[in-house]
Amino acid sequence: MSKKTDEQVILLPTQPFNITILYSSYRWIENWTWTAMPHNYWRLYWNREEGAYIEVDGKEMLLTADKVVLVPPHTGYPCRSRKPFHHLYIHFTVPFPYDHVKQQIYTFSSDVVMQYIDHLTDKKYSMIHYQILQTIINTYLLRLPGTAFLDPADSCTDKRIEYALKRFSELPWKKISNKEICRKTGLTLNEFYTLFRKETGTTPRQYMISVRMENAKRLLLNTELNIDEVAEYTGYADRYQFSKAFRKFYNNTPAAFRRTGNDVSGERGIVTI
Repeated sequence: MSKKTDEQVILLPTQPFNITILYSSYRWIENWTWTAMPHNYWRLYWNREEGAYIEVDGKEMLLTADKVVLVPPHTGYPCRSRKPFHHLYIHFTVPFPYDHVKQQIYTFSSDVVMQYIDHLTDKKYSMIHYQILQTIINTYLLRLPGTAFLDPADSCTDKRIEYALKRFSELPWKKISNKEICRKTGLTLNEFYTLFRKETGTTPRQYMISVRMENAKRLLLNTELNIDEVAEYTGYADRYQFSKAFRKFYNNTPAAFRRTGNDVSGERGIVTI
């Protein structure tokens, strides 16, 4: 149960509030370059040093130590860096009412992150890391203004594209044809392609590859599956096709990524969940 004011959303005690952390890391980044590919989870960023930018409404927003960036699901943005920096990122999912937040970039004071960053950089992992990450996420979500939320009856995305995104995300190992999506949504192929790009900023194929690669990254980090098994679970015919796609997407091989925990150049993440 929740109620909304003009300034913030207040979660009442009767409302269950479950945060699922997909993965998180604090590490040194040599190079950070990304396209406007949207994802089906929340992202929280904080950079200790200047050097990285996110493009917002066609303008570069410098990421600084006094700023935390919060990005809702399906929000695409280009990012880049001009010099190395220490980077904290947290990828997570969270239920209502935070599935009804407008797709834009939100920034806040980094006071909470600064309070806990020394604990997160402790190389000896413990459950306190997970509790701290939960606290950081919860605090910044509660700082979202009331104007960031849609009415419960509304959706951030066209419901037909929302259906497609859900199918792509739920079954990353299965090849779901665009024709099948069109039959379910009542769209022609041309209408589907046009609406999908309008709503997500990318194509159905590019989005599906992104979902597969994110799923592969989680499996490599969090399971003991071998590369052939990861390839199978992400919908590739064999290890060769999977490794080729993974390297093209992350500029790294699956085996090297598993050894270092990195999808970009830099040191191994100190906190990985």
